[in-house]
Amino acid sequence: MGFQQFVQNILATAKSGDQEKLAALIKEAEIPDYRAYFSALYGQEGGERVASAYARDLQTREMEFQEYLTQLAQQPDAEYFTLKLDGDAQRKRFTHITRELDIYFANWKKSGSPENSNREPIGYFTFQDEKFRWDSTIKFIRNMRQARLIKRVEPVYPLEAKARRIEGVVTLSVIIGKDGSVKILRVLAGDPILSPAAVDAVRQWHYEPLLSDGQPLEVQTSINVTFSLNH
Repeated sequence: MGFQQFVQNILATAKSGDQEKLAALIKEAEIPDYRAYFSALYGQEGGERVASAYARDLQTREMEFQEYLTQLAQQPDAEYFTLKLDGDAQRKRFTHITRELDIYFANWKKSGSPENSNREPIGYFTFQDEKFRWDSTIKFIRNMRQARLIKRVEPVYPLEAKARRIEGVVTLSVIIGKDGSVKILRVLAGDPILSPAAVDAVRQWHYEPLLSDGQPLEVQTSINVTFSLNH
């Protein structure tokens, strides 16, 4: 499978609304030998630093990437572009690169935009072990704005959690509907004693609908609910 087909496949999955399959595809795109990869890009010292950040932030970045792909797949008039970076392009982007690698880039723009208009980035990828892998360490400023929360209901602190002085953050995977309502998909992380209260509260939240060309979008994202005995 070529890189263009890989990008088309992952965007088609996002467009289908199958969030579990999309999450699995993103998981499959993790870099297996990431320490060697980043050392080749940034040298030994820099590579170790970037590799540590990659491992630490990977789960959060994957959830953000899944949300972005879901929003992008709902753009009604997007054109997608892919390319493989040659040696000069690699050295320009990665100034400390120690050897040429299989590095790819994907971006997009709205159909009918002027030829010289800016394209929005999707991401950088490498090819390892016969698969395309996503480099989650390179973050971009995305032009798609976040949905704005207009109604927030605070969770009721569970009595058992208070008695046992349990604190922490519950992370929920949710879908914000076209009408701004919230549907809970699953609990991603958090104490099981706190989680039901977080779910009950977030179900009552409401957002200003996210629009694209005047049309409301359905958005998959994650929400953190913090439980602290000091508040």
